[in-house]
Amino acid sequence: MAVTSDLESARRGVNSQYSIDSYTSAIRYWVNWHKARTGELLRIPVTQEVVIRFVLDHLPTMRPDGSIRPYGLPEDVDLYLVALGAKQKVGQLSVLTVKHRISVLGQAHVKEHLESPCEYPSVRAQLRAAGRAFEQTAIPSARMVLTAADIAKLLATCDDSVIGRRDCALLHFIWLWGTKSRHCIAKAAVEELVRDGDQYIHKPAVRPRGKPESVTISGDAFIALETWLRVSEVSEGPIFRRLFTHGRIGKPLEPHSIYHVIKFRLVRAGMLDRRQLPSDSSVP
Repeated sequence: MAVTSDLESARRGVNSQYSIDSYTSAIRYWVNWHKARTGELLRIPVTQEVVIRFVLDHLPTMRPDGSIRPYGLPEDVDLYLVALGAKQKVGQLSVLTVKHRISVLGQAHVKEHLESPCEYPSVRAQLRAAGRAFEQTAIPSARMVLTAADIAKLLATCDDSVIGRRDCALLHFIWLWGTKSRHCIAKAAVEELVRDGDQYIHKPAVRPRGKPESVTISGDAFIALETWLRVSEVSEGPIFRRLFTHGRIGKPLEPHSIYHVIKFRLVRAGMLDRRQLPSDSSVP
């Protein structure tokens, strides 16, 4: 059965106009995406392979080795969906949007008394992989995802000043733990670092949800952290501190201050308009 024929029954099954419009929009996107991707009309029941392809097309996912697999929607399909009005702009969708559209597809199956392909373990595993990738790389407040290349651009804005040294070490920490772990990063203490040759093992007192028990700080991240600890003379307590005039070391950074540091560096790298900075965006 063609999925589009389910739109009328969908309208009868929801109460508000917003819900009807949201459901209809999601189903139409599925139909347009599938047609552009395969050249065929989408019909239910939909296979789990199609749903997995949908996830991989629209979201970055984390591979078993911890690396990030970029979203895979072909450029020509992306441009076609934008021209069609199915998407507002080229690029990946948000995790919430993808989950909503998968949920709607599942509802379409349930209405026809069919097993939903969206509940298969393989599909749920891909969604979890997308969630882990988001936690690792997302800047929720800036509404963008940072890749390794993006982090390299931010690091390039860090000079040899005290603040540059701090932010360089901080950005490496952010890459290792993810921006969702700002509380963990703000509370990271010297006492949680274990030196092992030319690397540190950081094992936080309270592990962020969904994160490993520890991370290894090596290579450039190790050098950046060693340099910051040396120039700041921080030997105990929280690693990352506020800075005042002439590089004077202050109190520990708060989680919201880490957010400000990220946005400050995004502006310096030309990746964010200065007008998007908060009004109190003085150097934290």
